[in-house]
Amino acid sequence: MFNVPFLYFLAQTSLYHLCAVSWERYVAIRKCMQYKVIFTRRYANRLAVAAWLSAIISVSSRLIFASVGGKAVKYSFVVENFIAGVALILIIYFYAVVYHEVRQRKVSAVNQVSIYST
Repeated sequence: MFNVPFLYFLAQTSLYHLCAVSWERYVAIRKCMQYKVIFTRRYANRLAVAAWLSAIISVSSRLIFASVGGKAVKYSFVVENFIAGVALILIIYFYAVVYHEVRQRKVSAVNQVSIYST
């Protein structure tokens, strides 16, 4: 019985950390001049702590609602899945934008080189 909530906790933590990392890459590519100001070591630590705490709150609320029973378990399950879905959508969005920006920069760099060679 202990293994299922623990695995759920680890999965939630990994998902939130991946969302934070994808946002960090997004900021690094989109706002490269302000990156050092926006994303400091202190801010990175806060994001990591927020990921861990949100996973702890998620799992503990599920365990509390499971002990109470009733419709609260269903509602907590819906809310947790909604939050996980939003995190997945954010990850996909951030990485798609980063991919698009990197492709644009490579194409513009190739165009600049071809201009100088002719």
